[in-house]
Amino acid sequence: MIGIQRHDNGQRLEIRGDMTVAEVPGLLRALNRKDHILHVDMAAVGRVDSSALSVLLACSRSARGATVTVHHAPPALRALSDLYGLQTLFRVV
Repeated sequence: MIGIQRHDNGQRLEIRGDMTVAEVPGLLRALNRKDHILHVDMAAVGRVDSSALSVLLACSRSARGATVTVHHAPPALRALSDLYGLQTLFRVV
């Protein structure tokens, strides 16, 4: 089960649970187009697969040109970001 919580007027998104192909479609539907997400906290995220990148790309689009910072990214997400060369769209710390 995936959960999200918004903070700082929609600029910080906290994600809890797994981010795999089974959960990501629901998470994408839960994102608000009005959000201006600049920070994504993944401290409570378990498993990830490549579908997790679609969430981060959606967050990047919502940032309207600003760089999204991903905090507490699981090692697998860091590896996927490097593999696909997405470091210019979001910064993983």
